[in-house]
Amino acid sequence: MRRWPAGLLLCTLAAAAAAPAQPTPTPKPAKQYTLVEVRRLSPCENRGKHNIYVKVVDANGNGVNGIWVVQAVAGNLGQVLAKRRTEQKDYWLMNPENGRVTFDMFKHGQYVIFISEDGVTPASTDITQALHSAFADEANCPDGGGGNTLYHNSFSVIFRKNW
Repeated sequence: MRRWPAGLLLCTLAAAAAAPAQPTPTPKPAKQYTLVEVRRLSPCENRGKHNIYVKVVDANGNGVNGIWVVQAVAGNLGQVLAKRRTEQKDYWLMNPENGRVTFDMFKHGQYVIFISEDGVTPASTDITQALHSAFADEANCPDGGGGNTLYHNSFSVIFRKNW
């Protein structure tokens, strides 16, 4: 049986410990478009409107124009109610930004929002839960600018384009 010098094993272990670890590659997201926000607006943000304000952003948070966004009936993705391409506009904050579209909501309606390549069929995308405007009345804004009342509620929806 061959005997190794006692220090040889320690040197080998120390050299292995000093070697830099290889970075783990970031896994590719499962979907091209990921929902990063679905939020009902506060009374002072909404001011009595009944809309779904959608924004599509890239990985750096910049708005992306030209993307089909679809509003369909909740529970029936094939029943498309409206479709629009993202563009530089905004009817909520009144500050035009890239990557925006706005959809209306109406009494008793329940809607889903998704991204599409053809304006009809869902792409590799998350789909919102059912959105509606049938919430109980909330206090108006202190400045008298309206608020959230029955059938007058709005949502902010943000999708991130992953690739």
